[in-house]
Amino acid sequence: MPVKAGQGQLIISFHAGSYVAQIPRSEDGVRFLPVHNNRTFDIGPHTLAIPTFETVEDTVRHLIERGILLQDKVVARTTQNQKQGASIRTVQRQFRNITGMTPHYYAQAARARQAVELLQQGKPAITVAHELNYTDQFHMTHALKKFTGKTPREIMQGKGS
Repeated sequence: MPVKAGQGQLIISFHAGSYVAQIPRSEDGVRFLPVHNNRTFDIGPHTLAIPTFETVEDTVRHLIERGILLQDKVVARTTQNQKQGASIRTVQRQFRNITGMTPHYYAQAARARQAVELLQQGKPAITVAHELNYTDQFHMTHALKKFTGKTPREIMQGKGS
């Protein structure tokens, strides 16, 4: 989301499989919560203070204690390549229902994220492609363009960060 002058932005990132149970799903995956006076927001029947850097851990703990923020074991196991006690199709459906994406798409995105991190550390693109089991450097470049809109060279040079 764009940030206007004078505004701040706090992004909270959760492990795969974490989800907020009381937000209705939308067709495009975008969800906005009702905000009041830039101080509180509604999530299900609860009204909470908008977290700051100092209060974010308390807010997350509150969400967990009230059963708002949950962890899906099927998704967590899938992202850790652990065996499931269900059919492949059941796992795929559950994964997509919780995350909005397929397990395969998630794996592609995670691998692209790893590639970005390695490229930003200065590793050569050909080495990164090999380490992350891309077919070749072109395959990795195509994946990075898909997920980040940038080529390995642009990522290494910090363009558009």
